[in-house]
Formats: sequence, C-alpha cells, structure tokens
Amino acid sequence: MKEKYLAAVDLGASSGRTVAGQFNGSRLKMKELFRFNNNPVSTTGHLYWNILSIYQNIIESLLLFHKDVEEFPDSIGIDSWGVDFILMDKNKEILQNPVHYRDPRSLGMDTLCFSQISQFSLYKETGTASQPFNTLYHLLGIKKNEPWILDNADLFLMIPDYLNYLLTGNIGAELTNASTTQLLEVHTKNWAHNILNKLNLPIHIFPDIYSAPSLLGKLSKPIMNEFNFKKEINVNATASHDTAAAVLALPTEERNPLFLSSGTWSLLGIISDHPVITEKGMLAGITNERTPDGRYRLLRNIMGMWLINECIRYWKNRGMKTDFQYLDSAAAGAEPFKTLINPDHLSLYSSGNMPEKIISLCRKTNQPLPDNQGSIVRCILESIALKYKYTIDILKDISGLTPENLYIVGGGIHNTTLNQMASNATGLTVICGESEASSMGNCISQLYSSGEIGSWEEGSRVVINSTEIQIFKPKDNNIWLDIYNNKFISLLREN
Repeated sequence: MKEKYLAAVDLGASSGRTVAGQFNGSRLKMKELFRFNNNPVSTTGHLYWNILSIYQNIIESLLLFHKDVEEFPDSIGIDSWGVDFILMDKNKEILQNPVHYRDPRSLGMDTLCFSQISQFSLYKETGTASQPFNTLYHLLGIKKNEPWILDNADLFLMIPDYLNYLLTGNIGAELTNASTTQLLEVHTKNWAHNILNKLNLPIHIFPDIYSAPSLLGKLSKPIMNEFNFKKEINVNATASHDTAAAVLALPTEERNPLFLSSGTWSLLGIISDHPVITEKGMLAGITNERTPDGRYRLLRNIMGMWLINECIRYWKNRGMKTDFQYLDSAAAGAEPFKTLINPDHLSLYSSGNMPEKIISLCRKTNQPLPDNQGSIVRCILESIALKYKYTIDILKDISGLTPENLYIVGGGIHNTTLNQMASNATGLTVICGESEASSMGNCISQLYSSGEIGSWEEGSRVVINSTEIQIFKPKDNNIWLDIYNNKFISLLREN
C-alpha cells in the first residue's frame, strides 16, 4: 500500500507538539516535528489560554511538516486536555478568551450546584467525579459572576472542537472530550438536558456529538490559498481528549486493561464495558469518561509530575540545581518513607512555593520534615506510588476486574524511579509503552476515521508492532504494603 502521512497535534497544558506519523500498513513511525510553549496569560482577573497563538502554531506545524517530510499530510487530527471551552455568539465571535481550568472562577461552584441538585444525583446522571476544575462549575461561575457572557452565548465548543472549526468551518462536539465536562449523560451519547435544565444553563448552545470514525471536513480553501498548500488535507475525527487518545496507544490487546497516563497529571484507570455508578466510586473521585468506541474509562485524576514541576520551578528561580539526574540521585539517597503526603491535598492544587506547601503538610501530620531537595522529591514520588495503590484497590473493588499488569504511557515513562515504585507499591508488573502516547492514539484514530484500519482492535496490533516496551517487576512489596497499611492510609484520613 502507499504510505500514509498523518499530522497529530497534541496540546498539553504546558506545551503543544505536532508529530508526523508514517503508516505502512502494519507499523506506525512517529517523529516530533514541532513543539511550542502553551503558556497561559493572566490579565483582567482571569487566567486565559492564548487560543490564537495555539492556532497559529498548528498552521506553522503544517508548513514544517511539508518542509521536513517532503509530503503534505493526508490528514490532521487534534487532541488536547479536557474541560476547557469557548463560548461564541450568534455571529460565531468569541465572547471571552478561553479561561484556564485552574482559574478560580469555578471555586465554590460545586457547593452552589449541590444546593440545587444532590451530588449523588448529579453523579448518577453524568458519571463524572466532582472536581473543582470541571466545565460545569466554570459555567456556573460565569452564570454567577459574568452573566452577560452566557446571555449572549449561542455556541459552546471545547478546545479541539474550536480549533477544528477554525480549520474547516464545521461544528461539532467530540465524545471523549465531552465526557470530561460533567454535562454528558453517562448511559448515552447525549448532553444531560435534565442537569442543564435544573441548573438553568442554556441547552441550545451545545452542538451535536460525534465520534471517530468520521471525517470532520477538509482544510478550508482560505487556509489552503493563504499558505499555499498544494494538496487537500482531511481533518479527521480523533479521540480529542488526550487521555482517551493515550489509552489507544496501550501496547496490549487486553479487553479491560489497567492504565496510567503519566504526566502533569496521573490519570489512573481501567477500561470497562459499562459505567460503574456507586456512592463509593463517587466518594473516591472515580469518573466514568468515554472511549472512542463508547465504552468507559473508569479513572481518577491524581496529582502527578505537577508537584515535581512546581518544585523545580521554585528551585530554579532561586538558582538551585534542578537537572533530572541530580534530583533523581538526591531522591535515591534520601531516607525511605521518612515523610509522606496525600498528593491530592487541596493545598497542592495551585501554583506557589510547592516545597513549603509540602513541608507544611508534613508539619500538620506530625511527621519529620523533609529538609532538602532529595527528601522532598522522594516524599512526592513515594506518596504518588502509594496513591496509585490506593486508587487501584478501589478500581478493582468497584469494577470486579483483577488486572495483573499496569500499562504506563506518556512522558512519565522516563521517570524510571517512579515506575519501579509503582510496581513495588501495587505488586503489579508495570509495562511502559510510548512516551508520546496521545500523539500515537491520535494517529490511530485518524487511521480508523480514514478507513486505513478496520477496527480499534486492529489499531492495538499496530501499536504493539510500533512500540518498544520497558518492564518493571515488584520489589520489596511486603515493605510497601506495611507502610501503606500502617502509615499512608491514616494520612489520607487526616488530609
């Protein structure tokens, strides 16, 4: 067959990248072509995304694709973080730059929401865990504090959907990203009109939902003419939520794999054929997000490399050593299990002096204080690994599934210390796959949407053919279990 060339745009919360995918019928080769910073802008009381800069970088990456690969891509697909959105008026003009999910406008909106509908009623209808950054709470924040925006809104588009609109002129809402909003019915592929009505949010602004396989359109003629593209480029449906895309890149054909998308956030979950809606799952923060084929990712958001990155940012600003090799060595030399924290404590959610925040948590729980970079990094890594154990136990309990392997993808595969700790803490074999998993899953989605592969199962075989794996076996699991049962669990109760 003639080789197919794919442009996979993967937008993260700190950077974006475009990867060139080259498919020969059985194997996918990937090469990063372009990476750019995705820095939010703080102004006029909000933290905004620079959406036009993102769009400009996407166009630039297409130009670089042709220059580097010497081919125009056959198609392009976009995935991004979830939750965030754009509101447009009846003239398709943006009413407000997209606001960052960490913006404080959503704080306290869960309490306001639960005064009108109970938390469990909301969970039963949407299957979505209540998190302070959820789309629903941002919309309620707008309704309360900036009502003119909703009053003039005619269209709601999530970040990838808006960018697809700019590229093609076509409008829609992709399933996997819609499932992050807390506004999708858990048992269907429809917006939760009952919830929207109860909270007096406008129903008419939400577009029809689509999923792969689908052709969204072609790159518009004005873009083709302006940038002198010599070939029609399809804009294909992908799993537009980056975690949903990453799950498509798991190097396994298991029907119900246990997975961890490891990066700024640790997204830990298991694929289920049906949603699990229980009070225990709700209280544990387990969400039911969708896969491209309509199944469910039972998962929990866990603070991941955010904690390390924030420490590095603080130390770097003070001229301290922050290279990975140094910090990893310093952590290895620190005392094991000296101090532990709940990595999901609310005090760690926002930017700031992260080392001091961690020390403060240790002080509140009457533990020895980490007194250097190595002890702080070790505290973070051990605590994250133990939180993996805690979350996996809940996932196994509510799903009835008993996985033997944990598949890790994403940038976190390079943190071999944490990967080994994850195996030690959980007692599972850890299998690490692709670091650019979202980009690989993006390409798999495009291949499915264009008919180059016939099923998601065939996509899994392509992934296996295309991925080099690393395997970690558990060590000292009995020691980790003792720490988990006799120290860590009590810390979670206190936090």
